[in-house]
Amino acid sequence: MKGFLVEYDRKAGKLVRLTPFPDLMSATLKRLELDAQRTNPDIEIVAIGAVNEQALRTSHSRYFPVNEAKHSA
Repeated sequence: MKGFLVEYDRKAGKLVRLTPFPDLMSATLKRLELDAQRTNPDIEIVAIGAVNEQALRTSHSRYFPVNEAKHSA
């Protein structure tokens, strides 16, 4: 299972960045690093495991507005 790091601006309601990782552990370690550096409380940083990006977009659709481009990273 791949890992994905999602950075989402809650206030603006838009995806800031989507970064793929080879596994969930790698994404989680990066999330912890970024979370420690975060200065904007409106930016949500989450690590999610999924078989591929399409599965992620289906299971966590709230992070991916309909009018958004396919890839944000």
